[in-house]
Amino acid sequence: MLIPYASSSRGNFYEVWDGHSRIMLECGLPARQMRRLCGRALTDYEACLITHGHGDHARAADHLFRVGVPVYASSGTLRELNAMQYSCATRAYPLAENTLYTLQGYLVYPAAAFHDCAEPLSFCIESRATGERLFFAVDTRRLPGAIDGFDEVAVECNYDDERLLDDGFDPSVKDRIRRNHMSTNRLLSDLRGSNLERTRLIWLLHISSERGDAEMFRRRVQDATGIETRIAESWRV
Repeated sequence: MLIPYASSSRGNFYEVWDGHSRIMLECGLPARQMRRLCGRALTDYEACLITHGHGDHARAADHLFRVGVPVYASSGTLRELNAMQYSCATRAYPLAENTLYTLQGYLVYPAAAFHDCAEPLSFCIESRATGERLFFAVDTRRLPGAIDGFDEVAVECNYDDERLLDDGFDPSVKDRIRRNHMSTNRLLSDLRGSNLERTRLIWLLHISSERGDAEMFRRRVQDATGIETRIAESWRV
């Protein structure tokens, strides 16, 4: 269901595809690079969901507005993106937390995220054609609650607590990381409080190259949950 083309501090770009309807999650790369990665015109996507307004998640939003791809995000994110400056601003659609939306071939339920920006969101996405369910959360220090009944779970796993403690960063930088990103220990704690009986695949997103260890994170999550776990950065189609 999830196809992660890019998942790092340099840019985030994902696709949701159920065999019937295709939407974009995040648009944090230049449009030309996104076209090269996915191998299609961006106008082939029926919509784009954006979690928050930082450039590595929303860099190509202005391009999507101009070419007419509907963009869905919180009101705070749309304000940060100056969405209303475009003549095609009717292509910018605000989403509210804890409200169910029908978005092309999917049901979308935005939930809370915890990051230093205006009204960040995570997303619960269900295919109307197949019933498959995806939970997606990136750039957040914790999950919004129990993650129950999803076929795929794609979640932030940014840093290792011990590496962050030992590295040479200024204490204020470390504090910002803790307040805005999720450690592998926090992720495992949140997953232990969730019902993962239906989950067949876990994606780890946004792993720091300096304060993380992608393969160690993958092994820890897979061993703890018994569920196949993949690292989004290394997965290409």
